[in-house]
Amino acid sequence: DIDYLKPNPKQIRKEFDKKFLTRLSKSLIKFGIVVPILAQKDGTIVAGEQRWRAAKIANFQKLTVGKDVIFLEKKSPKDIGVINALENMMRRNLNVFEQSDGLVSLISEHTNILDIKEMKRLTFYLYYKNWNPVYKEQMTALKEIITSLGLSNQRAIWLLSLQDVDATVVTYVKPRIGHGRDMFSLNKLHELAKIPQTHQMMVAKAVQHHGYSARGIKVAYSDYMKGLRNENLVLKQRKD
Repeated sequence: DIDYLKPNPKQIRKEFDKKFLTRLSKSLIKFGIVVPILAQKDGTIVAGEQRWRAAKIANFQKLTVGKDVIFLEKKSPKDIGVINALENMMRRNLNVFEQSDGLVSLISEHTNILDIKEMKRLTFYLYYKNWNPVYKEQMTALKEIITSLGLSNQRAIWLLSLQDVDATVVTYVKPRIGHGRDMFSLNKLHELAKIPQTHQMMVAKAVQHHGYSARGIKVAYSDYMKGLRNENLVLKQRKD
């Protein structure tokens, strides 16, 4: 029964494109479920929630075990988390903020690293191959998760940095994620995340208006701060 399956509450994809699901449902009616849905014994979906949702739209009542759905045997919580993350990262429309949240969730659940700053610091150590003996166990667990997801250490650093982007800015840039001059690539968002949150929205709007590159963001913000300091200095001198 299709209703035996249920969404994973730890699913890293938070938004589902209704138009895409409708197109997918038509494809399922014509060709069936080509790639099986993976689920735990209790019906919790590990990979394939979009296919399951599309199958419900297509009014599928029954799924064939072994063909349409495969129940996983004896997978650890970490393995299940990695499978879910891989499934989503390889599929369409999983934005980089969802990827970032998924990576943080996996690290916090399956290592003893709970602080975002600590995650970033230890990932920097991995990037520079600085294996500090004090953190060997944590870094080994961190490396295993990053490698399992097929991420480079640099991309992992960039994704973790997105946790520093202000929530209102996240809402603003989400529809504009991409690789055009006036769009936001992961590299640009990484540079934006380095800027204090009080100035991020101003810079984000400037990126869209002027089409700054990642390096251009850094230079433009530096110039803005120099101008602000000079302006404050002039005001102070006038007061004196």
